Amino acid sequence: MVEWFEPIKCWEKKLFKKESLKNIAERLGWALGYDIVEREMLYYDTMYCFLTYFPEELVFIGGSMINRVYISRGIRFSFDLDTATVKPTSGKSVMLGKLLALNEILDEKKFSIPLKIGDMELRLGEVMIDTKKDIFPDVLSLKRIVPAMTFGTPISQYIRSRYGVDPGKEPYASYISELRNLIGFMPMLEEVRIEIGISKEGFQDAVETEVRSIIEPYAEPKLRLRTKVSSLESSISVKLKNLSRSFSEELLMDFVRDLCDLRMLFLKYDREKLKSLLRNEKVDVHAVLKNLSDIRSRGKQIYENSWHLSLVRESIGWEKLCDAVERRIKRLIAS
Repeated sequence: MVEWFEPIKCWEKKLFKKESLKNIAERLGWALGYDIVEREMLYYDTMYCFLTYFPEELVFIGGSMINRVYISRGIRFSFDLDTATVKPTSGKSVMLGKLLALNEILDEKKFSIPLKIGDMELRLGEVMIDTKKDIFPDVLSLKRIVPAMTFGTPISQYIRSRYGVDPGKEPYASYISELRNLIGFMPMLEEVRIEIGISKEGFQDAVETEVRSIIEPYAEPKLRLRTKVSSLESSISVKLKNLSRSFSEELLMDFVRDLCDLRMLFLKYDREKLKSLLRNEKVDVHAVLKNLSDIRSRGKQIYENSWHLSLVRESIGWEKLCDAVERRIKRLIAS
């Protein structure tokens, strides 16, 4: 029988108790609950082991990176691990071999351990292809299976869905019951989503930095991630490009999230570098301003009700956010 959180190496095991999680959430002022604290701990562990040990140089990009590196107040909750290859890469087949090598390293480093359930074995902490999401030729969609306590899928439902077995029958029922009695709660499994963007050009505009956890300083990781991330200017450029797309209701949630992340414009950045990136990517910034009008009028309900944006709302109101971002985009155009 395994220690349930054994493959999670970035945090002290004593933190994986409801009392500890609740205490951290209260000190952070997170009204949503302590399951978000556990979610962050499992995410950070996945971020650390994936970006540290993947046998191909990757750069950390996207909203999860932005809200851990560039935005520190009123963060947007985001728990997807978006990355891109630094070197030019021709296709997914190259990455599949790297994935096998990664799992060998995770086994060696004990970030992945076997869990026998009757006559089956699954590996807690392993990274596998996400067959439901892996549909694009230039993106490899993966997931890491991690043990959890306060959220996720109960292990009985997980093995029924993944392996098609009846967890109420032997030998599975006795094992699950024994495991539950040993650890004191229903064991849950969570899948942390990971993507690797693949391009023939590679990713050049990256900077190396330390990535903090959003639950610091009330809990600090034992292992701290230092990795390459998309530069501030590149991150802003991508968000502006996203917001320049033709407006549609289907994209409204993405637009609201991108708007929240554009608080990066409040930071000190290299204006000439950003303008050069926008020209190279042919980003129509005037289209962004046009879309802002529709986003402002239709996106407020999403902003007010999404739990992902609860901390953003505490730091700035919807109208004030729209006004501030619009002003900074106009200044960028005027300059």
